[in-house]
Amino acid sequence: MSIRIVQRGAGAEKCAPMKRNTRQCVHLLIAGLQREGPLRRDALADACGLSPEETTRALKAARQMSVIDHVPYGPGTLPAAVYYQLTGRELPPARKSTRIPPAPDNRFQPLLDAWWNSDELDRV
Repeated sequence: MSIRIVQRGAGAEKCAPMKRNTRQCVHLLIAGLQREGPLRRDALADACGLSPEETTRALKAARQMSVIDHVPYGPGTLPAAVYYQLTGRELPPARKSTRIPPAPDNRFQPLLDAWWNSDELDRV
């Protein structure tokens, strides 16, 4: 669980943990890059309004979908100096997931009732 600090210093307050799903984080990441242009990884979180954990998750998902990629760089470039940019590819549609409703807690009750009410118990 991540907690965001609103302000630094003696009077720092803690906010409730962020509960955005990955798709929402990717949308915020894309919007931030559209506004600001290519950014380093450390500046992405501030530009997009995401926590570091959300930025990592969104960046990983966006790179897997080929929506965001790093600006080409030469050998010997430090990881902190790598910039990320939009590739121009649109975000693919969300997956359709069929959620299976949870089984009721009493799903075995008819079997138990039949077993307890059977005549075999009387014969033993």
